[in-house]
Amino acid sequence: MKDQLLEIYNNTEIKHRPIKKPSNKFYVDFNQKAQVEIVGSFKDVYSVEFINRKTNSCLYASTITNNMWSACGRNYFIDWNIKITEHSDGNIVNINFDPKDKLIKIINQSPSLGDCLAWTPIVSEFQKQHSCKVDYYTPFSDLFKNQYNNINIFPYSESGKTGYYASYDLGYYIGEDSSKSPSDCREKNLQEVACEILGLKFKEIKTKLFVENKNRPIQERYVCISTSSTASCKHWHHENGWQKTVDYLNNLGYKVVVIQKEPLDYMDLKGLNNVIHPETKSLQEAMTWLYNCEFYMGLGSGISWLAWGLSKKVILISGFSMPFSEFFTPYRVINTQVCHGCWNDTNYKFNAGDWNWCPRNNDFICSKEISFNMVKRHINSCAASLRT
Repeated sequence: MKDQLLEIYNNTEIKHRPIKKPSNKFYVDFNQKAQVEIVGSFKDVYSVEFINRKTNSCLYASTITNNMWSACGRNYFIDWNIKITEHSDGNIVNINFDPKDKLIKIINQSPSLGDCLAWTPIVSEFQKQHSCKVDYYTPFSDLFKNQYNNINIFPYSESGKTGYYASYDLGYYIGEDSSKSPSDCREKNLQEVACEILGLKFKEIKTKLFVENKNRPIQERYVCISTSSTASCKHWHHENGWQKTVDYLNNLGYKVVVIQKEPLDYMDLKGLNNVIHPETKSLQEAMTWLYNCEFYMGLGSGISWLAWGLSKKVILISGFSMPFSEFFTPYRVINTQVCHGCWNDTNYKFNAGDWNWCPRNNDFICSKEISFNMVKRHINSCAASLRT
């Protein structure tokens, strides 16, 4: 028996198993910025590189040890590859950003109606491109009821929810903080601003809107106009320009309905005769009027974006902004022979607290020199297109 056991022992192959190296855990987070944390008791040194896979460029690199973290302060979308090299043995770990089927949070941080209307369809495109799940938090969320079933739309007030694979903030960032946007928003179309933050190729996409009541408020043909906005630079300052416009529209057989919550003589505006100024208590009531109008005339402001989203022909009168700033309309009225486009000039930062902001001190000549005849030509062209 003893001999048999010795024979078995001598003939048994001995397999030597290597001692398993202690390991640490890598935790990666893509909320607001790309961050990696290395947790564990094994002492080691790591080189961490944050690489943009689209350009194959390293945007930030650092050297850390276990129980430390590193982050790249770019808060907009980047297709990340995080490369971690262990100094002890040269082992490399690559962690790639992969949003497919993941839950992503996107927050519209702007209270502006125009920004909200411009950016919501871009959020929808982001979901389609990445096949992810999107929770979108925005002001005016009720305007999109049942319109974007591929994303979850919530009021901005509920945006504190956590637990997302990645998150992004949409805002109109004008260059002081390059961590929030790849470029200065003053040089971009408003929809392009959101495209850049979310890493999408820019294309104009019309907003889809929920209209609660589509019934005509009056039977007569009418045109909607908006004469007021949030700063004097956005107003049309041509002497009696709006009253001449109203009179001309009346002569063409249109009633004129003013869609704005402000009074007709708001700030630097004069009152208007022969117009209807309904007391709209909500944007939905305003949309009922807009939905049924023949066409719309307004400024570079949110109501113009609302009319555009409702597929109305829009005559847009603006000297303070360049034509690329807003949506495309063939009825854009601007006088490029005088000072214009200060809104998009990166030498100037808009001061929302200064109603009379005119950074080049030209007394709003950009809109004073937009004559009624210039506007009249677009009225005639717009009205003629409706007859064809």
